Amino acid sequence: MNSAYRKLGIVAVIFLIIGFAFGSGIAYLKLSSAIESSGREITSLKAEVLSLENQLNSLKDKLERESEKIGNIEEAQLSISEAQANITRTQASLAPLLSFKSEEQRIIEVYEKVSPGVVYITTERVLRGFFGEELVQQGAGSGFIVSKEGYILTNNHVIENAENVWVGLSNGKIVKAEIIGTDPATDIAVLKIDPSEVNFTLKPVVLGDSDKLKVGMKVIAIGNPFNLQRTATLGIISALNRSIETEAGTTIKGVIQTDASINPGNSGGPLVNLDGEVIGVNTAIISPVRGSIGIGFAIPINTAKKIMNELIEHGKVIRGWLGITGISVNAIPEEIRAEMNISVDYGVLIVDVVENSPAKKAGLKGSNFVMQINDLTIAYGGDIILSVDGIKMQTAEQLANYISNKKPGEKVEIIYLRDGEEHEVSVILGERPS
Repeated sequence: MNSAYRKLGIVAVIFLIIGFAFGSGIAYLKLSSAIESSGREITSLKAEVLSLENQLNSLKDKLERESEKIGNIEEAQLSISEAQANITRTQASLAPLLSFKSEEQRIIEVYEKVSPGVVYITTERVLRGFFGEELVQQGAGSGFIVSKEGYILTNNHVIENAENVWVGLSNGKIVKAEIIGTDPATDIAVLKIDPSEVNFTLKPVVLGDSDKLKVGMKVIAIGNPFNLQRTATLGIISALNRSIETEAGTTIKGVIQTDASINPGNSGGPLVNLDGEVIGVNTAIISPVRGSIGIGFAIPINTAKKIMNELIEHGKVIRGWLGITGISVNAIPEEIRAEMNISVDYGVLIVDVVENSPAKKAGLKGSNFVMQINDLTIAYGGDIILSVDGIKMQTAEQLANYISNKKPGEKVEIIYLRDGEEHEVSVILGERPS
């Protein structure tokens, strides 16, 4: 029995050994297969690494070649920069030689562009002689076309009191003109002709911007001095912000001074920059010989445009009106101000207040005393306007200009001095009488 169990155990062990050996063989075969597969993958990876190394070496070679090219480009750019600098220096040295011809050509082009829009204005005014006979007074001046509808800008004094106005055009045609409106305060007037009567297309000028002007800029005056039609003269802007007095007794501020020759007959003609833009309206000269001595004046075109638009729209310029006359405090000598008990050195002393005016309705008072100083009579005792809308009024001229730039119906806040005390009042402006 024991022997049978022993044999059975030996058989079992043999089977176990055989089974283990068989399993180990299978495992060995699988491991060998895996090792072989890994070897192939390693070989493939080595090939890929080698390929990448080759690509990297190729890129390095390419980068070196491109670096050489960049170096060559930088050298070329440096050479170009040096060449451009040489060209600039050469052009600068040639500029003085070429400038005269260039400027001359520009002047020719400006004249050819602007002169067809410049007109010759003649006027007639009928007067009565000592024995009642009719005397015809003639006048002449210049103007320029500002629109294809036939509007023409000129000076008020060119056509003032005229009963008939004619306009001579660049094609020789002469047509009668209608007076659209005048503004003696700025010496601006607007005429109109019928485009259908002129037999050619009107050529308006180009209006520029007088706020951009600088002293020293070259300008051309075009007009009809002494009946010599469409004469051009060259000069520079000699000064800006001059003030001139009109024949109506008003002061125009911000006026252009020029040494371009302006003579009788130039009035109302354009002052033009070298871009062919009208930047002023030639208006007046200072001369003891009634001819040009190099001091002429032109109304800035920005001022003229504003007045022109109002004249076309309303036939007149509508301005605000306070209704006072006054004098600048700083125009009164200090010792006299002390006698008048005036404690400030600026402001506008009210001399008179117009009845039913905005100033009168607001309660402002004029002077009620007079002081005789040699041959001069000075009225005093009235209110002193110190500021309007928070702006100090240094002079009577400043006050008048400020109010004129307002419209009827606008409200202004006035601070004034009365008997040494400050007061404030709101005033609704009226319309300035014509």
